[in-house]
Amino acid sequence: MQREETILFESIDTIIEAIYEGNPSVFEAYSGYEREIRYFHDKQSLIEYISEELANDSKHKSVYCLVQYSETGGFVRKRKVQLDPNRCDGATYRYAMEGWGLIQVQIDLTDRERVRVRFAVNSEKRANNWAGVAPELKSPNLWNWSLVEKNARRMIRVLRKNVKAQ
Repeated sequence: MQREETILFESIDTIIEAIYEGNPSVFEAYSGYEREIRYFHDKQSLIEYISEELANDSKHKSVYCLVQYSETGGFVRKRKVQLDPNRCDGATYRYAMEGWGLIQVQIDLTDRERVRVRFAVNSEKRANNWAGVAPELKSPNLWNWSLVEKNARRMIRVLRKNVKAQ
């Protein structure tokens, strides 16, 4: 299940409100080079992260987070990713978060007025089809898929409403 829309930047607060409805854990999908994964314990910490990204000198500004709601259960792990220092400004590692039922949130901030927002999540069927390839993520059956999908659909509804409001 996925949805991508372009919305006005001023609507980003509504998207963040939707993410934090319920009891979520929100964290970076990938850490910065040679840094720990950042956790966003509340709406304000995610807003600050978005502001930091907007202030950086990069041409392509984006935020890529993962969301897990406590009631969905599941198994989430932090994996250390080895990097080629010749291709990564001398960095040798970073971290990635992984889990079958994590909801992906990608926000492209390249255009400050109109931002692209994408929500995506595995389906139970897809997770089961790929489970043999990544046994380190444990069984997809550890997730409450109806609640994973319910939360993803709720966020997608909010995203669609903000497109219509433009």
